[in-house]
Amino acid sequence: MKAVKWGAIALGLVLLASPAWANSYYVRGDGSGSDTNDGSAWSSATPGVGAFATLQKALDSIPWEAANDPSLSSGAHTIYVQASSGAQAYDVAKRTVGYTGSAGRALDMEFQGGWTNVDVTAVQSGVSVIKDLDGGKDESGIQIDGGGHYTWKRVVVNQFDILDVKHGINIDTPSSMDRADVVVTVTDTDIVAQQWGVRLNYPKPYTSTGWGGPCQITAQDVDIVAGQGGSTGDGIYIRGAWMGSSIGASAGEFSTVTSAQGSGVWFSAVNNETHDATFEDLVVYNCSAEGIHLDADRDGTNLYRVQGTLENCTIADNGGDGLEMAGRTSNSWANVTDSIFANNGGSGIDLGESGYSNFTCTENHNILFGDDIVVCGTAQALDANDFATDPLFYGGTAPYPYYRIASTGSPAYLSDNDGLMRGAVQDVPPVPEPAGLGLVGLALLGLKRKKRS
Repeated sequence: MKAVKWGAIALGLVLLASPAWANSYYVRGDGSGSDTNDGSAWSSATPGVGAFATLQKALDSIPWEAANDPSLSSGAHTIYVQASSGAQAYDVAKRTVGYTGSAGRALDMEFQGGWTNVDVTAVQSGVSVIKDLDGGKDESGIQIDGGGHYTWKRVVVNQFDILDVKHGINIDTPSSMDRADVVVTVTDTDIVAQQWGVRLNYPKPYTSTGWGGPCQITAQDVDIVAGQGGSTGDGIYIRGAWMGSSIGASAGEFSTVTSAQGSGVWFSAVNNETHDATFEDLVVYNCSAEGIHLDADRDGTNLYRVQGTLENCTIADNGGDGLEMAGRTSNSWANVTDSIFANNGGSGIDLGESGYSNFTCTENHNILFGDDIVVCGTAQALDANDFATDPLFYGGTAPYPYYRIASTGSPAYLSDNDGLMRGAVQDVPPVPEPAGLGLVGLALLGLKRKKRS
């Protein structure tokens, strides 16, 4: 288990080894839980006191928050889920937000998975598995939908594998609802989905500080495989006010996103504000479309300001551009450092469109192999500290199953400006290639990140 849960810190929470407070609900899948219990403890000698057996019962039990300013929330309600053992998995869970009479209802909640040793001193050292257990792969692993004015949704998902589902996490709010913020944090979670890995939809055309609201994700230490069902689906999709979103990893780790039927990351806004996102220690690979797409496209004509920062990322073998940003408003930009763009179907970096001059690209210490940089329809020369040579991925050109460099001969091995590797293995100190070990031996060195241990 990681010593610090980044997503929890972002929300100002403290995770205890054996949590027990009023806003807690417990779920166990080892046969000792029951939906006739009250969900207030892992176990108890008192009849009716103990853990639930299903995520659905726990999600249904979380009380509504009043539909008002999210800062007035009574605090997050947390569902603690026992780690899965063997083939055991939890079925999907869904809840619909809306009105009770004339009163709006909001949700402030966390799913905290991976709890072991629950009958002694619970430790968050495993992983909880969610599957669509009816075999249809036609339901979302976690779905929160519906809405009303001020019916905001704050959702944290930590330490889960969400598999064999239509969408991994699906948060959906109608555009007609005012001040219905969507704020999602996903950490230390793997998703394999038929369509979207994470889908956040709140396409409100008003400003996020007015009658609109943010539609934002913070993701860290995630592995997402989307588009497995033969129909459209992006790895991480947002249609809404995505400003302030970020995808990254904790020290020495990296996140991966791929989609066989879409983009790795697709952020699209409909309101006239500056939208910015940060990507760090991220691999986006083998997508059928763009690696990363960012826009603020309200109606196809009014494309507002977009800004993106990439550091220590690997964007490779995608069908479209590696990084594509659309906008027509001044002061739109991309800032890219210590990253790799290789063998993408379009440009490595493609900003804006011909006939406009609103975009700038500041980049240095990158590798662009088989890729170029295009800004407002014009090719931009590479920085003097860039390379255009093969980064020598382990096992070939594709960063599969995870990006790693093949040898000290790779131009990605050291970065000139900070002594760290280019690409998505930041904070891993250089390890000399042992004589005679070769590629197979390097695979055995355990460079793949190991989570929840």
